[in-house]
Amino acid sequence: MPVSTKFSTGDTDYPTKLNQMDDDLNLGTGVLQTAVTDSAASATLASQKVVLTNADVVTANAAVVSAQGQVTLATNQVTLAVAAKDAAEAALDAFDDTYLGAKASDPTLDNDGNALIVGAQYFNTSINKLKVYTTGLAWAALQDGISSVVADTSPELGGNLNLNNKLMIGALNLSRATVASHATTADIWLAANQQINWTGVAITTAFPNAPQGGIQRTLICAGACSFTASANMIIDGVASGQTVTCAAGDQMIVKAISTTSYKLSRIKLDGTAQVAASGGMTQAQIQAYI
Repeated sequence: MPVSTKFSTGDTDYPTKLNQMDDDLNLGTGVLQTAVTDSAASATLASQKVVLTNADVVTANAAVVSAQGQVTLATNQVTLAVAAKDAAEAALDAFDDTYLGAKASDPTLDNDGNALIVGAQYFNTSINKLKVYTTGLAWAALQDGISSVVADTSPELGGNLNLNNKLMIGALNLSRATVASHATTADIWLAANQQINWTGVAITTAFPNAPQGGIQRTLICAGACSFTASANMIIDGVASGQTVTCAAGDQMIVKAISTTSYKLSRIKLDGTAQVAASGGMTQAQIQAYI
């Protein structure tokens, strides 16, 4: 316990008292410094705890943001999955509306009970044929493939017919179309017939372009029709610029040399030659030519 440093009446040991007072002062200062140091340490620790707490808050906020991102991603995935499911169901429904499956008779509604759509199909088990719902709102059976040309009553070629060096055997029955004569626009090539009933009395000086060289038409004159020879319309035995008039029943064979030039050969009904023997072909020569 420190000795009292108070001065009393009659004290004479002033130095001792002063030293004692100095010691007490130093002791107090030490205690005060210790207290201050402890307070500073406590404040530092508190600050560190505050910093640590703030870091925890930041980490927690980041975790919340990450969780929210995962929720958004999951929501988007669910949305995509629902859209894919809806699209698949729509595609299946459209398929089911078109392809109705196997049935014993013509259905009047689709598999959903709705009206039939044009192009709907089903397999008829009664006749073993695929049937299609047509634009005429009726069911039509698809025909079986033909085993020979004879079975096809209206055959059509999609391209050139290659005979492969084989012969065509049998009669060639040609049909006949009617085309009115005209100076330049009577399209004998458009008619899908080899023989043309050539009507009218116009003087023909040219034909529309042929689809290709090598094809021909036979014009059977219905009356007194005429043709004028030129560089692009060569008429047997007739000079360029001259006109030949045919009688009813005469035939004029028109062969396309190219798409724009033609060779005409006349067969007279009365059997006489086209021109005099000195300048043209006889009936027999013309017949042999064609």
